[in-house]
Amino acid sequence: MVNICLCDDNTVIMGIYEKCLKKTAEKYDFDIYIKIFNSGEQIIEYFDMVTEGGIDIIFMDIVMDSINGVETSRTLREKGYKGEIIYLTASREFAVDAYDTFPFFYLMKCEYQEKLEEVFLQAVNYKKEKFQEGILCKKGSVIKRIQLDDIQFMEVYGRNIIIHMQKEVFEFTANMEMIEEKLKDKGFLRTSRSFIVNLKYVKNILRNELEMYSGDRVPLTGKNCMAVKRKILRRNPDS
Repeated sequence: MVNICLCDDNTVIMGIYEKCLKKTAEKYDFDIYIKIFNSGEQIIEYFDMVTEGGIDIIFMDIVMDSINGVETSRTLREKGYKGEIIYLTASREFAVDAYDTFPFFYLMKCEYQEKLEEVFLQAVNYKKEKFQEGILCKKGSVIKRIQLDDIQFMEVYGRNIIIHMQKEVFEFTANMEMIEEKLKDKGFLRTSRSFIVNLKYVKNILRNELEMYSGDRVPLTGKNCMAVKRKILRRNPDS
């Protein structure tokens, strides 16, 4: 089951998207559940009520009354939303402002007939891959499997590595270079000699550090600053 939220203050447009998504799911034989919202406030309130993982994909209109789509997405990220956000927009002018919400794609409304099915399937497949991916961490007799999407950042502590997650930390013995190689092309980046971050949890890129949504600050060396920015932009090559 793929749980989808549509957020747009135009009910006619939402009806068209809902019909297209249901048609795609039927065509490729998988189940979906769609919840519709007319404002950013509504979807934020809903997220506060559902369990973690209750929303897999959000299709978010950018231009809405009261709270726009970018501010809504930023609030959801700050509250811990880890799923995919697909922006629906008539213009790419908002792409720069939205980079820190880590959108999966910017879907131009004039292109939805040609692009919606393709982008939707890419997001569904990405969700499946994330669910399957994890790393085995061993310390003494304890072996723990940690899903990559739960990891906010890692840091070297002596001969060990500490994994920081939203609700816990886990310390284990490993080589940082081997961990970096395993996480290559999976949305992680080494920001300094002792830190690796999950880019999805980065709130702000500062001069010499990254601010995480958790409030933690992670060191950022000069040579890695541009790499972080490029990695973020690469997630949305059309933006």
